[in-house]
Amino acid sequence: MNIPMRDNGSGRKKPGRIKGSWLFLGIMLALYTIVFFFSRQKFLEAMSIDCKIILQMVIPLFIAFLIMLIINLYVGPKKIISLMGEKIGIRGVLLSSLAGIISMGPIYAWYPMLKGLREKGVHFFYLSNFLGNRAIKPFLLPVMISFFGWTYTIIFNGLVWISSIIVSLILSRFCR
Repeated sequence: MNIPMRDNGSGRKKPGRIKGSWLFLGIMLALYTIVFFFSRQKFLEAMSIDCKIILQMVIPLFIAFLIMLIINLYVGPKKIISLMGEKIGIRGVLLSSLAGIISMGPIYAWYPMLKGLREKGVHFFYLSNFLGNRAIKPFLLPVMISFFGWTYTIIFNGLVWISSIIVSLILSRFCR
């Protein structure tokens, strides 16, 4: 039997997880079927929750895929690598920070885009910096200021940004 291999980012190939994905799907379908026959009310509640989660994911996933499309159409791999390639530069730090700050939706909706950027050669530093800066949300700043004041808000968000850079530097030492 031929098991598909995938690159884990380190240049080494690992067995794919296709079988495990199908197994998980099969188990979940079996559980939902059992619940459907024993408690239709619980089944409907579970399906309602599932639909809400899927709807929460649709817009951010659409935005992430739209960004991926634009990047693939108008920004070549050479440009991406020049901004966020193997050398860590201030333009890449600011770009990945800003992208993380303005990104919306659940974090897992951005994973496909980040994976695509990594495959184009983007350094792990920038991926980590993007994820770390998602904690800074401009639309929540007025609320934060009203609850905690200007000083706290500025210092807190500044420390989040700095700590994101520090964590990204540490992570980039371990992931190449």
